[in-house]
Amino acid sequence: MAKRIPKSAAKFNTYILETDDYFQVVVDPLNGIRLGLVAQNMTDWHTKRVAWAILYAKKSDPLQKGPAVNKAVALFIKNFNTFGMPLLNVIAASPNITSDDELVFNVVADSAHASPTHRTDPISNVIFTKLVQASGGKIKAKGYTTSTSKRASLPADTGADSVKRYFALSDKPTTGPANYNSPGVTVEINTGASLLMELGAENSGQYLNYWDQWFDSKNPKRGGPISEKQVKLIL
Repeated sequence: MAKRIPKSAAKFNTYILETDDYFQVVVDPLNGIRLGLVAQNMTDWHTKRVAWAILYAKKSDPLQKGPAVNKAVALFIKNFNTFGMPLLNVIAASPNITSDDELVFNVVADSAHASPTHRTDPISNVIFTKLVQASGGKIKAKGYTTSTSKRASLPADTGADSVKRYFALSDKPTTGPANYNSPGVTVEINTGASLLMELGAENSGQYLNYWDQWFDSKNPKRGGPISEKQVKLIL
């Protein structure tokens, strides 16, 4: 399958602008919601578009462009792939996808494949996540397949390709939301079993309230059991 997200800076620039504009179109429901995403996914996409605009302006400026900027551009696109591919899998699997959606996001609907594979068996594996504090408002979430695993990894042969995370901040360990589906809880889908959560140095002293589950972004109805709530001080 052709690469969904372009690797060249110029083509990527067009891609991130057009896709974000598509998310911002005022329709009911919003295009992203219609395609199976949550509001936070679209907010994160827009935030990355804003950051990219600043970086791309440097690359386009003869006085600023150079090896350091080129390296930053390549890293940005690589990281955007990690962020965006699970969301594109959700879009491709949506029963509401149209030919316009396919064109904008550079995806082919799963239903259009000659032999689409849609697993329906539930992901029974429980995720065991360790939250590791770092300074500067960062916490690393490392997901394990068993409580005794030595290495963070996705559960083999389950179809899980990502982790769906639910989190919120609170001023005290006892004042956060009680449930993962409470108002104000942010939802993210991230590939791989580990993620560095950059919560911001300004949130040092607050608490991270965290739940997660194994997730199959190609078949968005397949998710593992939701983990127990963890609360961690942000350093």
